[in-house]
Amino acid sequence: MEEETTVWQGHPSQILNLHIFLLCGLAAGALIAAGLLFQLQFPVACIVGSAAIIPLFFAFVKWLQIKFQKYELTTERLRLRCGVLSRKTDEVELYRVKDYVLHEPLSLRLFGLGNVALTTTDDANPSVLLRAVSHPETLRDQIRKHVELRREAKRVRITEME
Repeated sequence: MEEETTVWQGHPSQILNLHIFLLCGLAAGALIAAGLLFQLQFPVACIVGSAAIIPLFFAFVKWLQIKFQKYELTTERLRLRCGVLSRKTDEVELYRVKDYVLHEPLSLRLFGLGNVALTTTDDANPSVLLRAVSHPETLRDQIRKHVELRREAKRVRITEME
């Protein structure tokens, strides 16, 4: 029996958070500017300026959430890991994948990214979305190849009934 090996590893792009980063940066800048420009009394200006930490902290939390999402495709399964303080790992056996769909919205395509959506027969994960991954077409083809290899090795056939 062949040993399981890693075929691909990746994670979502921080582009998913671009709008949050921009809004938080604008909010923090506005709070700092309000403290400086309106020349409020000293303690009030410090409090307003210090409130800029709140949107920056929110942006940092969103950055961490994406940073700690990991996707791993092996020759036998797809692993999805997420979590900053506590971690959750979902696994989908490749022979259970029924369909693969590649979504490339313009906002992601501009950066060479895309989403790969999988439909499975797994009860825990009937649909899996790999968000904002680089080279999504290549990834989809790798998944398809290894799904077929696993089905052949396990002698599994997916049948559709109407």
